[in-house]
Amino acid sequence: MIYDLLKKLVETNTVHDNETELALYLADYFKDNADKIELFGEGKRKNIIAYFGNLNSKNILLFSGHLDTVSALETDWNTDPFVLTKLDGLLYARGTADMKGGIVAAIFAILEAKKAGLLNDKLVIFVGSADEETGADSSLGCKKVVEHLINENIIPTGVIIPEPNAKKDHLKINLGHRGLIWLRCQSEGTVVHSGLLKKEDNAILKMSKFIEAVYSLFPKEPTKENGVPSSSCRVTYINSGTEQGFKRTPSNCVADLDIRISPLEKNENILAQVKAIAKKFEITINMIKNTPAASISKDEKIVKVITEALKESNISYELGYASPTCDAHWFIGYNIPAINGMGATGGNPHAANEYILFDSIEDRIKTFKKIIEKW
Repeated sequence: MIYDLLKKLVETNTVHDNETELALYLADYFKDNADKIELFGEGKRKNIIAYFGNLNSKNILLFSGHLDTVSALETDWNTDPFVLTKLDGLLYARGTADMKGGIVAAIFAILEAKKAGLLNDKLVIFVGSADEETGADSSLGCKKVVEHLINENIIPTGVIIPEPNAKKDHLKINLGHRGLIWLRCQSEGTVVHSGLLKKEDNAILKMSKFIEAVYSLFPKEPTKENGVPSSSCRVTYINSGTEQGFKRTPSNCVADLDIRISPLEKNENILAQVKAIAKKFEITINMIKNTPAASISKDEKIVKVITEALKESNISYELGYASPTCDAHWFIGYNIPAINGMGATGGNPHAANEYILFDSIEDRIKTFKKIIEKW
């Protein structure tokens, strides 16, 4: 049964804009067990909220997972990325690790908890949301879900977002995540014959100096200190034209920057510094994404219940922060404590040959059920 649900989830192609098909499937899957089901969104981008237990309870635990995945180029894979394939004891497919394995674990934990009569005094909610992979800043997915819950006066007292966990027997409880800023930057230059002895007004050189100055704002080797990831910057694209050739200088140069913001810093502070550098080098910048970093206290109920459950089960763990951005900031921004991580164990998320350890799903089901019991 667990395998069958995982197979259905990963073989339903939800690359960026097809979550509705999977949301409808899950609504049908839940119909005999859920106490309430809601579907809402736009076109192919619908979200699902399924409620289990006491609908009048204010003791609410919520599991949230994004249904969308990044794309997969079949020529880079050793298997079909949209067919669940067992190979050398691992299960390969796009979305296995990020994060359909974690979603399956949450679903089965909730269903088992209800069957065991553990939900009479509490409400457990499952959310399958759209449009997380485009920067976790979309108004179509988790933002819409959280606003809907608040409008209905349904305020979770804790949220678990089961993003992939790196190790099978050691769980990472992320108290927050880094923010991100995506910038498209452009410099202007003067087109001249490159063989002439004229003063150079080169768009590439301007962009190069700008990028070097922006990089100087961040550690040369970004790392974690006491579990907190530092901010970082990466150039992900650069282009100065398709027909420049050797004999003339470019009229412009475009570069994309992916800036990640530590939970200890503010997006607006970093952005102000980048804008000052852009002004100095006459660079035009266009904001593509701006997702805030987020964090919660280790003293929140969600953290205490999880750590108590893990200790009782003799499962090792650590508290930290996620380097990638996720949907946790939508909840935290409304003062709803959320952790991310603790999902199924796998590898190569966002890359070719993404895989999962199947028995890690079974392990997480036990852990999530224990957390529900203690909630």
